[in-house]
Amino acid sequence: MQFAVALKYGQWDTALKSALFLRDVFGRDRFWIELQHHLLPEDDALIYKFVQLAQRISVGYVATNNVHYAERQSQRLQDVLTCKFADLIVSISLIRPGPVQGNMVHPYLRRRTGVDPVRYLHPALESALSETLGVILFQEQVLKVARDLGGLTAGQGELLRRALGKVGRKRL
Repeated sequence: MQFAVALKYGQWDTALKSALFLRDVFGRDRFWIELQHHLLPEDDALIYKFVQLAQRISVGYVATNNVHYAERQSQRLQDVLTCKFADLIVSISLIRPGPVQGNMVHPYLRRRTGVDPVRYLHPALESALSETLGVILFQEQVLKVARDLGGLTAGQGELLRRALGKVGRKRL
């Protein structure tokens, strides 16, 4: 049984045995686990299991997203191959509605690939946005920016975050 299928059905021991076999056949430095996000509801949990498996057997992993794009804008994700868990999280966030609708995908990718320099609109933003190269990609970053730049409390920042979301826009 392939380890991907075994992980999908919660068969960790079978997946581990299969992945170890493949690692031993190809060699530790020539065997990588490929992560693909096909925009299916179960993908996030499955990708996390793949990362755990790669770490357990001491092999690398790469997020390719293959050629399965929901939107043309997501095609640039293939240009950003990732090998760190933090990069994987960013790659997944780039296809979420917030960064896509907020036109944050291309600025991040241009900075990630070195086309544009990393810059912050204000020095106080560096601590909140350094992980994503000066671009807001996560909802938590809205809270940090509201606190660091606007002086808002955590509660006030949460109200701002909600107002920026789809539900909040309908209320405005």
